[in-house]
Amino acid sequence: LLHTAVFLDATWYMGDSDRARAAFLRAHVPGASHVPLDAVSEDASPLLVMLPTPEVFASAMGCAGVSAGAHVVVYSHSDSLAAPRLWFVLRAMGHANVSVMNGGLDAWRSVGGAVEEGPTHSRDKAEYGEVSPNPSIVADWRRVLDAGSKPNSATIIETRGDPDETVPGAVHVPWTSLASGPSTLLPAEELRTVLSARGVALGEDGELTKPVIVTCGACVSACVGLIAIVHAFGPAVLNRASAYDGAWCEWASMDHLPRQSLRA
Repeated sequence: LLHTAVFLDATWYMGDSDRARAAFLRAHVPGASHVPLDAVSEDASPLLVMLPTPEVFASAMGCAGVSAGAHVVVYSHSDSLAAPRLWFVLRAMGHANVSVMNGGLDAWRSVGGAVEEGPTHSRDKAEYGEVSPNPSIVADWRRVLDAGSKPNSATIIETRGDPDETVPGAVHVPWTSLASGPSTLLPAEELRTVLSARGVALGEDGELTKPVIVTCGACVSACVGLIAIVHAFGPAVLNRASAYDGAWCEWASMDHLPRQSLRA
């Protein structure tokens, strides 16, 4: 796998780029490039880590040695939530050949994977090629509002830990209920059990009965929820599942949008 895939270290901590860089330099998969979320976010947006333009994405991927046809494996240090978000960015930009290393760098080490320290010098830059975004997995506030007003059209999942408010119609499924740590998802059957118990409608066959939109504060833990759904139901579920990129940061900034209390 080291010789056939491009490894991207997504380690990122909100507001602390120095910590993220230090973690990468301390230990990473040999040949991996560090692609923190700031490198694949829209600089012009006042919101946190919004999806980049195709041009920004292609430039960041090219600098990391990724071309459009490459198999990308995303991981992070095991105390970082960033790998699912980078996976989401790649999928949203149309790069479907991407995997996430469940368990992060700790899991890699646990099976004898080698690590190296310092900057990566072995990865040449690449020309990414044409970007073909996949808008179906990216929800905007209008889609969320519509889903909240038509309960049978979609299930909205809120993944923040303990928010006072969320978007109307959302069921509360904290990301911590879907994982045993920031980088480690529960097994598929356990995920299905948790999702069902938290109010996500499943049919008698154990499959989702309607599309799903996942939200959170800044569309970081929402991506944990989205990839958990893929892990639980298989990759084809992405035809019916999306994440709200603006998330609560955007929703709460617009006074005309309704809110739902999560307090009893």
